[in-house]
Amino acid sequence: MDLFFFAGVINDVVQNLPIGVSSINYLLLCVIASFFRTRTLVPNLIYDWILFFIAILIISSIHFSVLAIFFDGSISYGALMSTAFFSFLIYPFVAKLFNQIYLLGLKQENVE
Repeated sequence: MDLFFFAGVINDVVQNLPIGVSSINYLLLCVIASFFRTRTLVPNLIYDWILFFIAILIISSIHFSVLAIFFDGSISYGALMSTAFFSFLIYPFVAKLFNQIYLLGLKQENVE
């Protein structure tokens, strides 16, 4: 969780956002993903992919609300939706990559 917060602070600095906004978004996304993951008994890529899209939409809405209400910022809806859609599209590839890394780690543990 500490790395998510640190990555959010770096993202805020790079994108010139108020410090902590991205950190809150990343931590909420982590909580939502953990909740969905514990609810499923058998991992299913399609089910996880759809729930990830719903989580991204929720986090994007919270991000817009915080910036618009508290910081009086202007948000481009196109940029917000394109980021969510791009994240949605690359999810299966990243999930497959991390699954393979996890399986390689299990194999190395079994060899030792």
